Amino acid sequence: MNEDVEMYISLAEIAYKSGNTQKAVTYAESAIRSQANHSQSIALRIFIARCYSKMEKFDESNKTYRALLDENNYLPPVIMGLLYNNFKTNGINAKKISNNLGLIKLYVK
Repeated sequence: MNEDVEMYISLAEIAYKSGNTQKAVTYAESAIRSQANHSQSIALRIFIARCYSKMEKFDESNKTYRALLDENNYLPPVIMGLLYNNFKTNGINAKKISNNLGLIKLYVK
């Protein structure tokens, strides 16, 4: 593992646990730019989406989750993250929820 990637991942985790979510995003993005491998990159992007959600930046979070879905990453954290965000937003859209439930059906099959 690239030492820079490992360092940035550790810093992102420390920042997140310390309550500095924006700094955690910055470190996670730095880890991705420092040539994180494919699996690390996916995990870091899920982490970033969770951070955005925690900061109540649901549009950014959903954008990150949807980019992962567009790359055929039908992982439970991605699907559940989208659902969580949609229930937390003020303007719950029935069409959006229906589409996301359709994703769950795809994943379960």
